[in-house]
Amino acid sequence: MKRYEVLESLDSITGMTDEDIKINPVFIRETAIAAYSLIKQKYQVAKQIPQKVVKIEGVSSQACPVCKSNVNGKYCSYCGQRLSYGL
Repeated sequence: MKRYEVLESLDSITGMTDEDIKINPVFIRETAIAAYSLIKQKYQVAKQIPQKVVKIEGVSSQACPVCKSNVNGKYCSYCGQRLSYGL
C-alpha cells in the first residue's frame, strides 16, 4: 500500500461499525500491518538524523542523547542513533 492509501484506509476504519469490522477482518489486518510499517519506517528515518552527543559531567566521556549509553563512534552501539560530535 502507498502512504495515502494507508491513511485513507485508516480513515475508513475509524468510521466502521462493529458489524463492518466483523465482515472485513482481512482489510483491518492489512491496514494495521501497513500502518505499522509506515510507523517503523518513520522511526528508522529519525534514527538517521544525527543527534549531538551529551557530555557526562565529571567524566571525559560522552553519551547517546537518546538512550544515555556511552558512545565513541558514528552510531550508538546500543540503540543505533546516528551521532554528531560537532560544535
